[in-house]
Amino acid sequence: MGRVLTHTSAKRTTQPARGKSQPLLWDGQRLDRETFHRLYTDSPKLKFVQLIEGIVHMPSPMRFIHHGHPEVMMSTWLTYYSTFTTGVNSGGQSTLKIDDRNEYQPDGMLFYDKGQLVIDDDGYLVGVPELVVEVSASTQSVDSKEKFQVYQKQGVKEYLLWNTQANDITWYGRGRSKLVPMKTGRDGVIKSKAFPGLWLNRTAMLQGDMALVLKTLQEGLKSKVHQKLDKKFV
Repeated sequence: MGRVLTHTSAKRTTQPARGKSQPLLWDGQRLDRETFHRLYTDSPKLKFVQLIEGIVHMPSPMRFIHHGHPEVMMSTWLTYYSTFTTGVNSGGQSTLKIDDRNEYQPDGMLFYDKGQLVIDDDGYLVGVPELVVEVSASTQSVDSKEKFQVYQKQGVKEYLLWNTQANDITWYGRGRSKLVPMKTGRDGVIKSKAFPGLWLNRTAMLQGDMALVLKTLQEGLKSKVHQKLDKKFV
């Protein structure tokens, strides 16, 4: 999500200088999640601000090549799967209340309607989805470190990270106690364990070949493992 400034020390801050009108939120500010959410709600002009391990992260403009287009591709892939899979939902850029130190807006999510996510009275998602997707350019450090640790700790079953600057996709799956990279088949396809039939032609996605990405996914949707999953919700 564009450039994100990280702050590793409490002494470093981008707090506005005295004498100027101070905004409710600024990059590097330290807050608990409830206070952050309230201030974010009261700042309608701000978009895509996130609280990562108690620190406010402000976005910069998003580039089409490194973020906008790849995000749409991932969204198309997730939406296609959820459309033809009963009991599964997809989404992106929605507020996710994780814990008292983290509130994100993942680029993509896939979750079971009766899974580990709940929707609160205000319509926000609380907890973590089974699968999270992050399209990462200059946010690679945060997405692969701070966010990765939070997703791992909070029970995300799979985490797909697309480093668009390096043109690389890593799909992590839940091991015994942590998230570990999932293996890519000789055909360039990675197959989800959390969502049977969710197949990603990694090579095609990196090359921008959505026709082949969706063709591979269609094969996954026709597989026996997906058919068994769909029957559970009928």
